[in-house]
Amino acid sequence: MKLFLSIALVVLVVVGCQQPQIVTYNLSDNHPLLPECERGKALYLIYCSKCHNEGRRKDIIPDFDGRQLSAYTIRMSNLRHDTSLTEERIPEQELETILTFFMHKKKNPIVRSK
Repeated sequence: MKLFLSIALVVLVVVGCQQPQIVTYNLSDNHPLLPECERGKALYLIYCSKCHNEGRRKDIIPDFDGRQLSAYTIRMSNLRHDTSLTEERIPEQELETILTFFMHKKKNPIVRSK
């Protein structure tokens, strides 16, 4: 029992100490949209990251281009969103906040494999 509790404690400490991905924006440090972008990031992590980070490193938030973001504004990006991206599940205002986050998020650096 002590071994189990020790292992559980170590896992909780390691998971709790992981840093969330630091995201930078194409905005000045005192821009009035910064708080909304941070809220959009939090909403993305709640609503979207389970699927959009699937198959990727879980700490990398993907980049979306303007065409892809436009598809989300009309909630028609792909068939899976018919059930998961409904107005009841993600209210319009929260979806707009997520889109604001992606519009101002700096693109991820390209990592080249060796």
